Parts: sequence; C-alpha cells; structure tokens
Amino acid sequence: MIVLPVRVWAWLRLPLRLRIRLRPPLLLLMILALMIMNACPCVANTEIINFVAGEEREVYIPDSAYWPKISAIPSTSRNTRNTLPLSLLPAHLLPGMNMSADEICEMEYGYAGYDVVGGEVDVPARRCPYEGWVVLDLDLSLQVQNGDGDGDGEVGSWADRLAWWMVRWRWRFEMFSVKVSWPASTPATFDMKVYNPYDAFRVLYPNSPPPSTNANSNQTHLKYLHILLSSSSPPSASSLSATHAHLYTPHAFHLHLTPLLHPYLPIPLSLLPTVLAIVLVACVAMGGVYPFVRRWLERVSGDARRELGEGKVKDD
Repeated sequence: MIVLPVRVWAWLRLPLRLRIRLRPPLLLLMILALMIMNACPCVANTEIINFVAGEEREVYIPDSAYWPKISAIPSTSRNTRNTLPLSLLPAHLLPGMNMSADEICEMEYGYAGYDVVGGEVDVPARRCPYEGWVVLDLDLSLQVQNGDGDGDGEVGSWADRLAWWMVRWRWRFEMFSVKVSWPASTPATFDMKVYNPYDAFRVLYPNSPPPSTNANSNQTHLKYLHILLSSSSPPSASSLSATHAHLYTPHAFHLHLTPLLHPYLPIPLSLLPTVLAIVLVACVAMGGVYPFVRRWLERVSGDARRELGEGKVKDD
C-alpha cells in the first residue's frame, strides 16, 4: 500500500524525457479515472438547450413581474439564483394521441395568449397549468459592477466564482445553457424554448398590437424561457375521473442556468475539471504510446531507405 504512492511521487519527479519513456504508475491512472467519474455524476434525467445571448430591444411584458427569475451568477443581495426548484402539472399524452402539450393547452384553456388593453393586462385567455415562464437574467457585467459575489461568500460554487472573475476580467460570455433535471423515476417530457422580449410578447398577447421597437428603445439582456411539461405515462383512475387539472400530481424539477466558455467551445465552466482530466489522461496515454510509435516509424523508414539504396545499387 505504501509502495504505490512512493512510485507515483518518484515518477512525477523524473525529468519529462524519462517520464515519457516510463509507463505511468497504475495508481495515477486510477486517480484520474475517479476524478472524471466524480466530476459528472448522473443521478437524474436532464434536458439541455444552448442559446446565444445578446442585446435586445426592451419590451414591457406585464406578466413577467410574477414569473420566477434565474441568473447565471447567483447573488443574495439581488435575490437571484442560478438554480431554481420548480413544479408543473403534466399534460398526459395517452398512447395514440397525436397532440402536443401546447395543443392540449389551447384545447382545454382557450387560445394561447393574454390581451393587453390600455397598457394593462385584461382577463387572461389562458393560464395553462402545463406551462411555465422563467425570466433569464443574462446581464453579467451589470451584476459584477454591482459587486455581486465580490468575496462576500454570495457565489456558491467555484464555477460561479470563476464566471464572476472572468466577467470582471472583461471576458464576454456569448452563449448560455439551460438545463432542466428531474428524477429518473418520473416519465416526463420537457419542451423548452427561449424567446427574446419581442417574440415573448407576441406569444403571450397575440391579439394586441405589436410593441413599438424604435432605435431609442432601451436595450436589455433579458430573455424568457417557456416550459411545457407532458407525461407519457397513463394517468391514475382518480385523475381520469377528475374534471380539474389541479387534481393531477405536479412534477418537481430543477432549472439551472450556466454560461458556456465560448460559442465554438460550448463547455460549461463546471465541466472544466473533467475536460482537463481527459486531456491529461490523453497526454499521459500518448506519452506512453509515443516511444513505441516512434521506434516503429524509424524502423519502417529505415527499411524504406535500405530498399531505395539497394535499388540504386542494382541500377548502377
């Protein structure tokens, strides 16, 4: 038990040239494999969508004041989090039913959208229990300017703190990821779409005149996430006889918003240890394979040179 750690320490202290020639100890490879396994545990079903963020014309959406809000950088002073526990009632899609959850909402709860009359929301035409809206706050530079997470323990994980420092160092996150996770025992299907303010207004208030978006309108980084939940499992006998949707059992899930490293490298910051571990294992493996490949190539090239030399001698 003591010999293996000593071998690892001795191997790490060797020069790089000798370290490449010698095979890395088995314990080191086992440690790297355990790091990869612990970095990305799988305990639930997940659904992920990636989207590009940017400045949009600000449009007033009255109902957004009552929606939950999620931010890429959590903060207690702004009362924002990057993970939200939510629950929705599922639309039961029976076998052979060629309808989506959105079509069921329209059929059971009227046409999609509310009406805006005189700047105020009229009686809503539809409040479907199978759908939900979430405000996505993507203005990270504003949060950094306000001092969110500046060494006061507000930012929970190391990935959140790294994102905060990257924004402070003028790094611009252009792509984000929304992940919804729910228990593996729950047969649920999530349909998620991200809307800019103008498109969200048109979806919510289709009978209202389109909002004015002139050049002098304020710019915003807010986006709106629309979630539709459906279940492919047949409902119970009690829910089949129910006439109201509130008699169904709601499904709990968690929503997580995280920035991605780069649009051409869409990796969440929380997966950086996993990526680095994979690269390290690949480098170690290549270091062990490289000497054999090099000797084989030298042998092949030597044989080719000898054959060419023998051919020239015969020609002469």
